[in-house]
Amino acid sequence: MQLSRCHASAAEASKLLEEELEGEDACLPDGWSASDLQLVHTLWLNEAQCALKSGAFHEAEECCDKVFKRERKSVKAWFRRGVARMGLQQYECATEDFKEARA
Repeated sequence: MQLSRCHASAAEASKLLEEELEGEDACLPDGWSASDLQLVHTLWLNEAQCALKSGAFHEAEECCDKVFKRERKSVKAWFRRGVARMGLQQYECATEDFKEARA
């Protein structure tokens, strides 16, 4: 599966990608490079930002968690998940996320 060939809606594409990349030990789909995976991470982070702006804090948190399955050092993911958790009134968890973002 290549992103350039995907004609599904953004939500459908995100679901397909999540299934393809499920689990920490999952291999990249055939024909994918590290830059393809980085693009997927960027899309999930953008989806998280959109969810934050619309007040969908659980959705934003889930998007960041998708990134964390493969990239634990994403400052944007830590920060955006912290903002989502602030919106969910999970203040201690948010504080930990912000600390990770600063590390």
